[in-house]
Amino acid sequence: MKKASLKNKVTEMRNLWDGLNKQSATGYISHLQHGAKWDDQELHLTGIRFVDRMMERFEDYGSIEPSYARVLEIGCGIGRFLKVLSGRFKEAYGVDISKEMLATAKEYCLRMPNIRLLQTDGCSLKGIEDNSFDYCLSAGVFQHITHIGVILNYIREAIRILKPGGIFLFQFEANRTSAEGKGQLGARITAEALDTGLKDTPCAIREISMDPADPIRNMVIVLQ
Repeated sequence: MKKASLKNKVTEMRNLWDGLNKQSATGYISHLQHGAKWDDQELHLTGIRFVDRMMERFEDYGSIEPSYARVLEIGCGIGRFLKVLSGRFKEAYGVDISKEMLATAKEYCLRMPNIRLLQTDGCSLKGIEDNSFDYCLSAGVFQHITHIGVILNYIREAIRILKPGGIFLFQFEANRTSAEGKGQLGARITAEALDTGLKDTPCAIREISMDPADPIRNMVIVLQ
């Protein structure tokens, strides 16, 4: 994709999520049925449950005790996971394409002194140093990114910022069908695209998992 076209895609995604956040701070961050709204306590509890599952992978494959480690979340949104991560890690960084989402995250994560929030350019982790984090994660985000090139670049960037032996976990819905996404529906992520796009990226696959009974086909991949 040409730079101008990619820039347009990124702008579209940023405008979309800024706009959705203005409509509802929490209504577009996960699946809700028939116009239901999040209860604040349930929102926090879902964050705890999801982080608990991610921490199991970090403990299985990581070598650094989380309470001494730095973690970065790609696509932190309003901070649902980040707020929980801040209680498990020494430092928790959250990056997002949306200025409005980050403004909500600032309020949601208020009084969490070890949290840092940064706005990305929409396709990279520019400004974050190489080998500077012990763990990196992205959950429920890549399924909304409309171009596979952006997804691959974020994965390469995650590997770049990790220290030797660091862990990157990413989760996405593997039921997308279009090579190029639109709106909230992201591009299809295939094994071929990952193999081709990451062939020169120095990393090892530690886990690929999916519940075969899950109709949404939530996929978890762990790289080191």
